[in-house]
Amino acid sequence: MQGRTFTAADDLPDAPKTVVLAYAFWRRHFGGDTHVIGRRITLRGARYEIIGVVSPSLQDGQIAERSRLSGDIEIHEPPDVYVPSQLDPNSASHGHHFNVAGRLKPGVTLAEANAQLQASYPEYGRKWPDDVRGEGAGFRVQPL
Repeated sequence: MQGRTFTAADDLPDAPKTVVLAYAFWRRHFGGDTHVIGRRITLRGARYEIIGVVSPSLQDGQIAERSRLSGDIEIHEPPDVYVPSQLDPNSASHGHHFNVAGRLKPGVTLAEANAQLQASYPEYGRKWPDDVRGEGAGFRVQPL
């Protein structure tokens, strides 16, 4: 709605901390102030620069998730803010595990998306062999 969303530069390790506000959060905490871009807020003790506010039309498409150890994802209330992941693909850390929510491109089936992800898993396993754990390990797409 105003400002911008994230760029590749925002997602790099050690990049300045940026945040995009959900419309309802922006209305609730900033009273719809149109001069919010460039201001800073504190999240989990760190300062973030506000770079954008999403449109109210996104509200129905927003999700919030909590991953359970069983692999299930619980959907609750939409998020208040969006922050980039800032994952370092060159890290030797074993923390290369995360969930992503998205929409399939028109015409792409769930099976096609899974096949594409599974095809990329062997390369992942070569880069981070300690992260590959047993049968059933891999990437997958599932409907929410």
